[in-house]
Amino acid sequence: MSKDCLNVLENHVSIRKFVPESIKDEDLQRIAEVANRAPTAWNLQPVLITIVRRNELKKEISKALGNQPHISQAPAIAVISIDLARAAAAAKEVVGETPKLGLGFFVEALISAVLTGAWFEIAAETLGYGVTNVAIYSDPCKVRSILRMNKGIIPVLGIILGMPAERPSKRPRAPPQYMWGIEEVPPLSGRKEALLRNIGNDASLIKMLFGSGGIYESVTRKIEKCLRDEGILP
Repeated sequence: MSKDCLNVLENHVSIRKFVPESIKDEDLQRIAEVANRAPTAWNLQPVLITIVRRNELKKEISKALGNQPHISQAPAIAVISIDLARAAAAAKEVVGETPKLGLGFFVEALISAVLTGAWFEIAAETLGYGVTNVAIYSDPCKVRSILRMNKGIIPVLGIILGMPAERPSKRPRAPPQYMWGIEEVPPLSGRKEALLRNIGNDASLIKMLFGSGGIYESVTRKIEKCLRDEGILP
């Protein structure tokens, strides 16, 4: 890995303010080509990338995800989706019947989608663009409906991108000794304290995320409904 790439990774910050400038088509093409090289099990690539630039679609996606203004104001959103339909169609052609794509394949496809998104972001930042993840997974079937995607496609990750109009400071991260170890797991007490320091010991944030009726409880219901609609969950 080149020093330039390491510098990009080490100096990553989330960008939510962009200059009103469109992204060059050739840059989008180059970024997509790099993302296409992301690791994927068995070379199945059960992933789709959809670039959204139309203002009305960005506004609808923003509304579906809690009216976050940076989503609608960004020059583009890259929506990373799991493509179950491709795998099902290929398997049916080979074995003669439509397979049941269960939770095991979904998890593998999700890993491929996340890696593809990471490669996409690294490529975009290397070209000088700013990026931020947005939680498409929090209402995947709603986003699928907005983008008029067929059943068998599940959007899971959004990446807003454009030329940055800000340069925020890097946010704190846990000390390395609490994030990795050689043949041992760092102690839970240290990992917990590192997490709390990351968020400034904000008790209200913890309650909002993990408390009864919190964000992740709501998100879980929407994900489970979408996966039941796809036959992934009973």
